[in-house]
Amino acid sequence: PALTGEPIPVPVDLLAPTLIGLVQALAEGGGGEATRLIRVALEEKKVDPGALLTLALRREQAALRAFATKAGLGHDLLWLVCDLAAGPLAHAFLGSVFADAALDAWTRGYCPLCGSWPGYTEHRGDARRLRCGFCAATWDLPFGSCIYCGTAGDTLAAITPNPGRPQRLVETCTGCKGYSKVVDDAFSLPFPLLPLADLDSMDLDIMAMQRGFARPAIKQFARR
Repeated sequence: PALTGEPIPVPVDLLAPTLIGLVQALAEGGGGEATRLIRVALEEKKVDPGALLTLALRREQAALRAFATKAGLGHDLLWLVCDLAAGPLAHAFLGSVFADAALDAWTRGYCPLCGSWPGYTEHRGDARRLRCGFCAATWDLPFGSCIYCGTAGDTLAAITPNPGRPQRLVETCTGCKGYSKVVDDAFSLPFPLLPLADLDSMDLDIMAMQRGFARPAIKQFARR
C-alpha cells in the first residue's frame, strides 16, 4: 500500500478537535462508561491525540489496541473514533496519490492506499467492486477467491438475509472464517457517509458473527 512506511506528519491541530468532538458526542448520546473514560483521558491529556491519530493513519491496529489496553480504555471504541477522525486525511491523500489507471491495475483484497480491508463489496458483472471504508478507495477484484486469504473453490459461500434484496448479503470463507458485506447502495455514497452505511448494515455483521465468521485484523506490512 502506498502509505506504508511513509513519514506523514499528522496535522494534530486540525484533527484533534474532531477526535475530541466525536468522543464528546458519543458520551452525550449515551455511549456509556467506555466512552466517558476516553473523554476523560483526552480532556486530562492522559493520552496523546497525535499518537493515536498517527497509529490510525498508519493502520497499526494492534499497536493501538495494546495502547488502549494498557491505558484501561476500550480498544474497539478508541479505534472507531480515531478511524473517523483520521479518515478525511487519508481520503485527501487518495486523489493526490492515485490516478484511476493505477487503481484499475490493483489486484489485491486490501486497499492500495492504506492497506485496510474493504468495508463493502458490490457485484459488477464478472468482478467484485471493493470500497475502503477508511479512505474510500474503490477497485475491482475478479470473483473466484477469498478477499482475505486467496482461497478458491468450495470454501466460498453467500448468505442472503432478505431474498427481496439479493445484492445485500454476506460473502463468507470457511478457509479463513472471514466475511465481507455486499451492500448494493454504498457505492453511490460520498466519502463522509461511508461509516454511517457501515453502521446501517450492522445486521449483516451480526448475522455473520452468529455463524462464526469475523473480519480479520488489518494486514501488517514491512516498512520500506
